[in-house]
Amino acid sequence: MPVNDGTNAVLPAIDLTGSVADYHGPGTYTMQDAFATNESDEYNPSSSSTRSMTVNADGSGHASLTNLRTADASGILSARETWTCS
Repeated sequence: MPVNDGTNAVLPAIDLTGSVADYHGPGTYTMQDAFATNESDEYNPSSSSTRSMTVNADGSGHASLTNLRTADASGILSARETWTCS
C-alpha cells in the first residue's frame, strides 16, 4: 500500500522485516536483523537506531523502527506498524 507523508505526496510502499530471538509470549522485544525496503532503497540499522516489537496478550501489537539509513546515508526511515487479531 502506498504511503502518504502528510504533504499529499504518495510515497512507495515500505516493507518492514525483522525477527525476535527467544520469543516467550506477550511483551516487548528487541528486533534482530530488522530492515526496511521500498521500490528503490534498503534501510538498515545504524548506531542510533531502535528496533522493538510489542505483542499484547490478545495477539495484537506493533513494531517500531527508528533511524534506519540507506547505505549512503542519504535516506533515513522511522516507521511503526500495528496489527490486530480477531
